[in-house]
Amino acid sequence: MVADTVRTLAKRKEQTTTSIQRLIERLQNGTTLVVNSMKKASVIASDSLAPSIDASVELKQINPFVGEMSELTGQIAAAAEE
Repeated sequence: MVADTVRTLAKRKEQTTTSIQRLIERLQNGTTLVVNSMKKASVIASDSLAPSIDASVELKQINPFVGEMSELTGQIAAAAEE
């Protein structure tokens, strides 16, 4: 009777160990997928940063001209009214 109980417990322990091992493997695989996705997202974000900075620089260069054009438009409108 005791031997049967020991065998049953040993079998349950083996099944539990196998289940835990499978869960750990699934967790590791999922973690690997997440890390790879994060790496790809980081590359995409880095690739997007340079064009954004370039656009910002261009807009800063254009901004004074927009103000000048606005002033000239006002002068033209004033001259047209005369």
